[in-house]
Amino acid sequence: VGLIATWLALNPVRDSLITQRRFIASIAHELRTPLAILKTQNEVAKLDVDTACSVGETLDQNIEEIDHITAILNNLLLFNRVDTLESIIFDDVDLESVIGTVISRLKTLAEKKGIVVTIERTVIPHVYGNVVGLEQMLFNLIKNGIHYTRRGGEVVIKPIEIAEREVTLRISDNG
Repeated sequence: VGLIATWLALNPVRDSLITQRRFIASIAHELRTPLAILKTQNEVAKLDVDTACSVGETLDQNIEEIDHITAILNNLLLFNRVDTLESIIFDDVDLESVIGTVISRLKTLAEKKGIVVTIERTVIPHVYGNVVGLEQMLFNLIKNGIHYTRRGGEVVIKPIEIAEREVTLRISDNG
């Protein structure tokens, strides 16, 4: 009796989860086509432009961002399909490189706001994690720091605890 009652009680939750997974999969798949078109259009436009000029640099940045969004969508689809952590791909990640990539992606935004983004240099070891997830997390935190900092301010990334393959970062701003 208890098993049947539990099964009946959890049925709406199970149905909701199935609906949510279908929705996420549908959205992710629908976004892939326009992203592929945007990437192709940027690559074709790049053929007609001197890559050293600002338009060429912008096209290169667009292509990089489209690739990044595609990787996020792929991760979203992966997370949507998995029932266990074992299905998520973790690997050796060069965290210093990830931080550098995120800072370079946000450079234009920071410059427009007159904000300096710095990392307090120290040796940052490789960590064990999901590179796309780490990039997205750091991107969101640093972008929020830029967004909420007043013109002329600073966003600082500082490793505060370093252990073997684990790092705690402090991201601070004066906003």
